[in-house]
Amino acid sequence: MARPGPSGAHSFLLCSWPTHRSAVAQHASGRLPVDRTAPSPRDVRLVVRPDDSLTSRPVPARLARTRASRSRRRDRALPDPGAPMRRVPTVLAAAATALLLAAAPATAHGGRHDPRPPTVTDIATGLVGPLSLAVGPHGTTYVAQSFAGLLTAVGRDGSQTTLYDSGGAEVGGVSSDGHRTVTFTETVSDPPGSPTITASGVWTQRLDRRGAASGAPRLLVDTLAYEQANNPDGGVTYGLRDTDPACVAQVPADGPIPALYTGVVDSHAYATTTSRGTTYVADAGANAVLSVDHRGRTRTVAVLPAQPAVITAEAAAGVGWPACVVGQTYWFEPVPTDVEAGPRGQLYVSLLPGGPEDASLGARGACTRWTRGAGRRASSRRASSARRTSPSPTAGTSTSPSCSAAGSPR
Repeated sequence: MARPGPSGAHSFLLCSWPTHRSAVAQHASGRLPVDRTAPSPRDVRLVVRPDDSLTSRPVPARLARTRASRSRRRDRALPDPGAPMRRVPTVLAAAATALLLAAAPATAHGGRHDPRPPTVTDIATGLVGPLSLAVGPHGTTYVAQSFAGLLTAVGRDGSQTTLYDSGGAEVGGVSSDGHRTVTFTETVSDPPGSPTITASGVWTQRLDRRGAASGAPRLLVDTLAYEQANNPDGGVTYGLRDTDPACVAQVPADGPIPALYTGVVDSHAYATTTSRGTTYVADAGANAVLSVDHRGRTRTVAVLPAQPAVITAEAAAGVGWPACVVGQTYWFEPVPTDVEAGPRGQLYVSLLPGGPEDASLGARGACTRWTRGAGRRASSRRASSARRTSPSPTAGTSTSPSCSAAGSPR
């Protein structure tokens, strides 16, 4: 069965290059059972294993002691991560610096190794494509078994409970509000596993005090319907938009890759995060980030910038393009794969651009930070072009790149 990946309007570009619908790297995390011999849940660090299982390991003893000391200072509690950052006394800043140093690798600058190696324990196995997870209250981990279409709750004792069964549709994009609501995405393809998406949306599942499902899930937003009504990147030009028109005209019109096109109607809700009552959705098909309130009112927060790649002679020959395109820049669709909210209202978005995922066009994955209140027009240091057309995002939103990945985020 084909693995669900962040497919979108870009998928038809990939006929002659390696397929873009590879599965995002399997995530894994969890918490150890709490007993008198095991570390407490707060002293567990999340790790990743490539074998369809959830894994956890204790935090190193030095860091655990630092955390315990900090937790006892209740009169100097740090602000909630979701609240705006405030000035803190110098002594707390020094303590934070000490905490970061304690968490740094022990080998840096001749540091000593911790003589006690961490232990790694699987808390859930036998999962089918766990591509997304969220840690909720009471030590419960919520996992999307994307290839099986299941939303599963994993308790601290490793017990597994199915909260939702899609009947075969892709389930992913799990996030938790930290209380009693889990958010996830569901996408339907016809036929299953194909790039043709017939439905995509974001759902919420209420939980009872034990962390079990309370009632049926509720559709928060139909992202495909929103895309059909708005098409946020409909005014963005992708392809050889900086190339001489005479050269562009030589590109075969019936080839596997179009020379120029604008954003098409497509939606693949791929990741979510919840912050201060608002759910943010990374839509890989729409190439946009959406915000949704608890009533389902939806707006476009940002249209992600097109991602540039220089066409090599090998790439041009592989798709039957003329020699004049060699050295030219092709602007690919950005394809957001994850979104997280920062402490001051920023949104951090990872991008897996359309096109080949191998090294033929270089390392093209990226992280982008979107900051509110910095102007109306979306901009990028890498995306300036006299020929580009890009719609402005919602008022009060702007973008600036904050980091570049060594390769495409998997």
